Amino acid sequence: MKISNLLIAIVLVGLFVTVLGSWIADLNSNYGSEIDETNLEIFNKLDSINTQTEQIQDKVDNLKEKTGALDILGGLLSDGYSALKITAQSFDLMDSIINAGVKYLKLPAIFKVAMSAIVLIIIFISIILSAILKDNNKL
Repeated sequence: MKISNLLIAIVLVGLFVTVLGSWIADLNSNYGSEIDETNLEIFNKLDSINTQTEQIQDKVDNLKEKTGALDILGGLLSDGYSALKITAQSFDLMDSIINAGVKYLKLPAIFKVAMSAIVLIIIFISIILSAILKDNNKL
């Protein structure tokens, strides 16, 4: 690919992004935006879970440097507890996302229960399938 073709492609992509961004901004100014504080709370929860996960990963990486068996066992137990806390927060996040979707679409409350059940069934089936496939060495 010639450098001139690359530069032309970059300019065209930049032009497309500018036109699309201007169009979206115009739509937002004409029709408004329905983002409220509950949506921002969901993103804050997601950011918090991500930060905690990165902290646990850093701790587990540092466990390799410790030499004592009790140090490693204690570190793994405390990090396992932290991982369980993150799992509980993830379910809370899933519930918040489903609540926001049901509220935004103005659906009956039964849809919240149905969506939660579907997600939990999919998680359960995926865990079972991964265990079965792992036993058969197909993974």
